[in-house]
Amino acid sequence: MNGQRPPYLRPADDKDPIWQLLQELPPQWRGPIIGPAIDNWEKITENAKARIKLHGLPETIAAELAWMAHWQALDGTRSSVLATNQMANILRRAIREQHPFPPSIRAMDWDQAAALQRWFYATRWGRLPPHGSIARLRVMFRFARLALLARCHDGHWWDLDEWHPRCDPRIPLTGREPQANYGCSPGQIRHRWLREAAKWHLGTALEAGTLRWSTVSQERVKCLTRFDRWLGTLEDPLQVLGDPANAAAQAAAFRRWDADPANRLLRSNDRRFADRPVHPRQINDDLRAVGELFAFPRDGETESRRNPDPVLP
Repeated sequence: MNGQRPPYLRPADDKDPIWQLLQELPPQWRGPIIGPAIDNWEKITENAKARIKLHGLPETIAAELAWMAHWQALDGTRSSVLATNQMANILRRAIREQHPFPPSIRAMDWDQAAALQRWFYATRWGRLPPHGSIARLRVMFRFARLALLARCHDGHWWDLDEWHPRCDPRIPLTGREPQANYGCSPGQIRHRWLREAAKWHLGTALEAGTLRWSTVSQERVKCLTRFDRWLGTLEDPLQVLGDPANAAAQAAAFRRWDADPANRLLRSNDRRFADRPVHPRQINDDLRAVGELFAFPRDGETESRRNPDPVLP
């Protein structure tokens, strides 16, 4: 028993992978106070003398925050001491006032974290959080949380809704990958069957070397996300999984929708290009991405039969 490092008490059958990750950390990174015993602490943190304080938190969340801080140091970025301490303060106040929050950082997305931050500022100071505080917390909930999700995931890497090689070394990269620092979000595809099919197809294509990460992250996911938006305009999106004889008419309808700049320019800053026609190559890229997706389970019929939860008929 160490007076500065209380034991973690949990059921013996607790299989949460965070506990294995915690045991793999250097002892000085396990909390509840992180900083005093770490060499070159001033060089790996954003605030020279500030220390991370994780006391009074649920054990799972304390372990997650400790691992994220250590990952940031190894990643080459500075550990987000202020953001980590602010999240700890928010959760300690939520515990005192019995305000609900998710049971772990992995279960807490950015919208939930931002809502907790707004509640904290409103109840403590009667105002909204300043931009700097929002930005600091946002940094912590980007790469570090993605890395935590990847390390605690024991399935295929493509099962996750956010893909980033920086956070998940399981993603295969070629020797020359100019866009390896880019991530993508197949989780933005709203129709579940299409989302799961896209992740399965693109993930296995990357593993097989058929596609490169640059193509997947910068083209295919975006193409399939546009197809997903077009499906939202149909009365019954599942009709595209019906009679193959209708495929040509459906492809023509998607092409017409895809050729309208208004359907492609979602950001307000891009509206200045609304009067420019869409290049035929861009439309063909979308059609090719969808065509290859639908051909994938047919060409891999044997693998599709082994899939316990097929997403395409």
